[in-house]
Amino acid sequence: MNATVVLLLEPGTLAWDDLSLVQRVADEALDHAIAISAVTPDPIAGALATAGIPTTTIPVTLPVAMEPAVP
Repeated sequence: MNATVVLLLEPGTLAWDDLSLVQRVADEALDHAIAISAVTPDPIAGALATAGIPTTTIPVTLPVAMEPAVP
């Protein structure tokens, strides 16, 4: 692998109709020797990402506001 990328997916980022996009991202990453993984509190995004990306779904009570680390 040439690189590692961790996708931090906010709640509501992905919908069920994004499955083909998630699969395409996983395939492109593999083609370019990029290891990707996903971390999300969103159960839908977590389920979609498992279609080709190692995923961790973090249980969080909604609503969740994710703030950038650097303003």
